Amino acid sequence: MADGTHWPGTWISASSEHAKGDHAGILQVMLKPPSPDPLMGSEDDKVIDFSTVDTRLPMLVYVSREKRPGYDHNKKAGAMNALVRASAILSNGPFILNLD
Repeated sequence: MADGTHWPGTWISASSEHAKGDHAGILQVMLKPPSPDPLMGSEDDKVIDFSTVDTRLPMLVYVSREKRPGYDHNKKAGAMNALVRASAILSNGPFILNLD
């Protein structure tokens, strides 16, 4: 990653059940869920006033589904299925953003 720490979805040296096409699922929560209380922006001398805007960020989660050799993982459809299942368990949020 940018700060030099190891990204859990990569492998320095591949081994059995720990390689690009052969690994368990990876789920990494990057931002914790927002608190139920709104967080209003500040009233600075800026062009846009955020003092009445809720500036909380939604929870951000990285999902890499399980892959095994010889098993059809359905490419993008499989990724979306895994993402929907993880989202339902973690947040049950109304929106999912899938970046490809």
